[in-house]
Amino acid sequence: MTPAARKAPGKSYRKGISLIDAVQQFGAAEAAEAWFVARRWPEGIRCPYWESDSVAVIVNRKPMPYRCRACRQGFAVKTGTALPSSKLSLSKGPLAFYLYSPTRKGVSSMKLRRALGIAPKSAWYMARRIRESWNAVADQFAGPGEADETYIGGKEGNKHANKKLRAGRGTAGKTAVVGVQDRATNRGNVPVVEGTAAPTWPGFVAAPTDAAATARPAAAAVPGDCPGQPRAG
Repeated sequence: MTPAARKAPGKSYRKGISLIDAVQQFGAAEAAEAWFVARRWPEGIRCPYWESDSVAVIVNRKPMPYRCRACRQGFAVKTGTALPSSKLSLSKGPLAFYLYSPTRKGVSSMKLRRALGIAPKSAWYMARRIRESWNAVADQFAGPGEADETYIGGKEGNKHANKKLRAGRGTAGKTAVVGVQDRATNRGNVPVVEGTAAPTWPGFVAAPTDAAATARPAAAAVPGDCPGQPRAG
C-alpha cells in the first residue's frame, strides 16, 4: 500500500478479491461451475427438489447436467438460485456480483451490458435479480441491535420550480428509511417505510430480529417503546 493510500480519508483499503483474480477464477464457464458446485454441495451433489444424493450425471448435459433418480427431475447448479433459468454462461453471474459488491450506489444495467458483453435485456434481468437476492432477509439478528431513521430526498431550494412540492419544511416530501443493525455482526436491514410514526416501529424492528433480542434506538429516534421487543436501558 502506498503512503498516499495510508493517509487517505476513510477506509482506504478493504481486503477482498481483486478484479484480475475474479476474471482468472470465473472467466471460464467450466471453472465457474466447478466453484459453484463445490460451494453449494460440499458433501456431494444433491437434488434441490428432494435433497436426494442419488444423482446421475448426464454426459451430453442436455437438457440439464444432472438428474435425480428419486424424483426423475433434471437440475443444474443454478436451479433454485437468483438466476435459475438464465441461459447466460456461469462465468457472467459471478462477475456481475463482483461489479455490484464494491459500489455504494449500485451498477446500471447498461454498465453490466458493456462490461459483460451481453444483451441489454439480459443485463436488466440480471441486475434486477441481484438486487432482489440482496433484499431477502437472512437469518434473524440475535442482538443486541440498534434502530434509526433517516429521510431521503433533495432540498426544496435545489429543485426546479415544476418539481417543488411546497409541502413545508423538514421531512415534508421526503421518503422515510428505517434501519436495524445487529451489533455483533454489523448486518443490517434498511427498507423503505410509509412513515416513522410509533405504530410503524414494532413490526419493522421485530421482522429481522430474534424474539429474545434486545433492541434500542441509535439515538432518540424511536418514538416510545416497541411492544413485543425487549429494550435495553
